[in-house]
Amino acid sequence: MQFRPAFTSEAELLTQLARRSKAHWNYTSDQLLAWRDDLLITADTLAVHPCFVADDGAQLAGFFVMERTENIWTLAHFWIAPECMGKGLGRALLHCASGIAKQGGATALQIDADPNAEAFYAACGAVTVRRIAAPIAGDAQRCRPQMLLQLANANDSPAMPLNENVSACIR
Repeated sequence: MQFRPAFTSEAELLTQLARRSKAHWNYTSDQLLAWRDDLLITADTLAVHPCFVADDGAQLAGFFVMERTENIWTLAHFWIAPECMGKGLGRALLHCASGIAKQGGATALQIDADPNAEAFYAACGAVTVRRIAAPIAGDAQRCRPQMLLQLANANDSPAMPLNENVSACIR
């Protein structure tokens, strides 16, 4: 598995991957349709924001998009192909995102998590700092965890060894 910067030409493939990944959690087709635009990845997004894909040579198995600010970056998209879930790819990809953010000067990653992903992010060291109401049909009490993943101190060793492809992702 190789992590590399996304190509702007892959926007549609990444959109499809995000939608398949969200559908994995058994949301209704009506709810998935309501989120259609939220799961849209555009070439402009890929041109402006750090985005990396997990590429096994045959398919794109996962990806992330981050939005940069001075100290706290936002994990805007983080999706793993359903067939690749539970195999360590998500943890490795989040480790990659953390290293890129840290190299770019971030001290933490902010995550607006799907409730189904909260346990994953917590297992990777993120802490839930609050919850926001996000009701959907059939679940009026649904809330989205707002999480924060503190990155290693700037004087510590990097979260992962960064190669030239990772460095190139910071634009």
